Amino acid sequence: MYYTSEEENYRKYGIVILEAYDETLRTTVYHYRKPTPSERKEIILNYIIDNSGTPIKVNYLSSKLAVSDRTIQKIIKELVNEELIKVEPCFINGRQSGNKITYIGKRRIKTGKELTLDLLYDITNPYGFRDWDWGEFKLHPDLDLEERINQFEILKEKVNGFLEFKELNSLIVHSLISRIEVGYRDNPRTIKIYYKFIDDSISN
Repeated sequence: MYYTSEEENYRKYGIVILEAYDETLRTTVYHYRKPTPSERKEIILNYIIDNSGTPIKVNYLSSKLAVSDRTIQKIIKELVNEELIKVEPCFINGRQSGNKITYIGKRRIKTGKELTLDLLYDITNPYGFRDWDWGEFKLHPDLDLEERINQFEILKEKVNGFLEFKELNSLIVHSLISRIEVGYRDNPRTIKIYYKFIDDSISN
């Protein structure tokens, strides 16, 4: 998904905006990237591995990932507790000027498929980071039936495209679905799925 003016794009928390010139449209477009919390954590860990033993600025990572310094600090603390990294203060002329972060976990063999800042900022999106916003696909009850059906079909296509790149786990399922209702007394049995960020339910 892209936007043709900066006013259209979403300067929201955790959303990275990539600016590029589109030769076909002959204008600058703004592409959307939204890594999940687990993807964000892996990106930070891989950045630390690639820059192990050097001073790493929290505000650089928060800026690149469009989150707060506190979010980066929280992730770094988690990695310390998981005994994957070591953080040591750096001093210049007796004054602290950031932290040196060293990777101390098990040696990792690179495959070229690691999540990195470079991959996040790759305009072709080869990994399949989510590039659309849930808010654009809310199925509001005041929409007429045809509009709701069209909106749902577009959303379904987006979700399926997103999941093609993912290995399903409980975190992904919980991020998409708020609850599931099963009609055991119905014949045939019915299943109603309530998706997060969608003002409607979807039945089988």
